[in-house]
Amino acid sequence: ATSQFVKSQAWLRAMRCATSQFVIFCWLPFRLPAAAAADARALMARLQGQDPRFRLALEVPACPDELFPVRFATGLAQREERYAESDVDRWSADGGWEEEEDSTE
Repeated sequence: ATSQFVKSQAWLRAMRCATSQFVIFCWLPFRLPAAAAADARALMARLQGQDPRFRLALEVPACPDELFPVRFATGLAQREERYAESDVDRWSADGGWEEEEDSTE
């Protein structure tokens, strides 16, 4: 979820879009275990502290087999691109993007 959050922020910034709400929606091929769902909610709560416009929606379709083919996403190479919570930019509804001060001055 962190990578979707950071990439979506970058897109919003590039488009100069000041939306009040942004939903990261994910279809899942199966119901998440309770612990994984709790971890996702906790991560999203932390990220919303930086940018409260975002919301995470995780859904399982009524007939997952119709949306996800057999062996869906198996054999995919692990992506090297990793994002951390520190990569999330702060957004303020009052002032927009909060720029970090340049520490070299």
